[in-house]
Amino acid sequence: MGLSLIWAQTPDGVIGVDGTLPWHVPEDLARFRRLTRGHPVVMGRRTWESLPAAMRPLPGRDNIVLTGSGRYQAPGAVVASSLDDALAVVGDRDAWVVGGGSVYAAALPHADRVEVTIVDRGLRGDTYAPVLDERRWMPVAFEPIEGWYTSAAEGTRYRFVTYAHRPESSPAHDPRLQAPHTVRCDWGRPGARAVAAGPDRLAVVVDVLTFSTTTSAACARGIDVAPFRWHDPRAQVFADEHDAVLAKDRSTGGPSLSPGSVHGLGRDRLVLPSPNGATTSLVVAATGAHVVAGSVRSADAVARWCVRRLAEDPSLVVALVPTGEGWPDGALRPCAEDLWGAGAVADALVRHGVDDLSEEARLARHAWLAVADGFTEHLLASASGRELVERGWADDVRAAARLDADDVAPVLVDGWFRSA
Repeated sequence: MGLSLIWAQTPDGVIGVDGTLPWHVPEDLARFRRLTRGHPVVMGRRTWESLPAAMRPLPGRDNIVLTGSGRYQAPGAVVASSLDDALAVVGDRDAWVVGGGSVYAAALPHADRVEVTIVDRGLRGDTYAPVLDERRWMPVAFEPIEGWYTSAAEGTRYRFVTYAHRPESSPAHDPRLQAPHTVRCDWGRPGARAVAAGPDRLAVVVDVLTFSTTTSAACARGIDVAPFRWHDPRAQVFADEHDAVLAKDRSTGGPSLSPGSVHGLGRDRLVLPSPNGATTSLVVAATGAHVVAGSVRSADAVARWCVRRLAEDPSLVVALVPTGEGWPDGALRPCAEDLWGAGAVADALVRHGVDDLSEEARLARHAWLAVADGFTEHLLASASGRELVERGWADDVRAAARLDADDVAPVLVDGWFRSA
């Protein structure tokens, strides 16, 4: 039996929103049909229910539906209660796993091939593809070899990538992943998925002028912070269910991404949506990484927490993730303040004896050392700092510039950042 996985994702790894594909690329669907037809397909209950009624079960394929409910009915399909049961149904036939996220993650250790369609869209999602460990997986085919195809339906760019097991004779690591250094650094959600994904990673998510600084200020006051995706309509319901306050826009005057707004909150739980820091934290946490919010305010405390974890398990990797900002078209905008924040944590790590930094992490550290004296003025003069000043929030910039003002490491545990 050969087990293959197939999915389509954005460059950030989004594979679904509210149980649906947030794009329409007919060419990808045609390839899906061509590859899977004639073979058993394994899927979770939600994936089954997301299929159009006319396509349920998927024609020309034995459909196997995974669900924990012993009474679940899937007309035209075989219902299995576990992946092992599903593979027993497959027997010695070649099969495909077609979704969703948790089923992909469970099946990945058993797979010998992964087919990924990269859809060139910047989207917020709630379901993510599993991370392919570079020690086990490597890309072996690209279509097209360079560049992108363009869909005739919506003009969306896309390309196909095939992954297979890495031969033992090939290099063990992609140099872009900065192995074997203990401390690594890369930008935004794509960078986080490259260097900070997996249970052996201490992911330091740095969003200096908004999320991580506010999280640090809140945790220093005994307030737990739940990261939430930006403009997610479920945030208020989540806050109500957990007796928490939902942060709103700065202009409302209430709790927001302003660090000063957590003073006198009145409750010990805050739901904090943000487009960069919160979303990146959730993306990385989904891979099993240990996530901590890093900022200038908490640089030394975060470094000490990392040092303690490294003492317990020297095989861990510290991954600094300056989140950056976004341009209107969704492209990443690297910004000075997050590079400085990552560098402040890197410098603190060196001071505490962890000096095996990749060149990218060294760059962040040197960027910080160049502005550490007089940092407040540098931050106020940065593009993002000036943007906040012009909107009347200069005090937020000054608060974000206070080195080691909070002696806490905000660590994400069970969906909440808590002081460690």
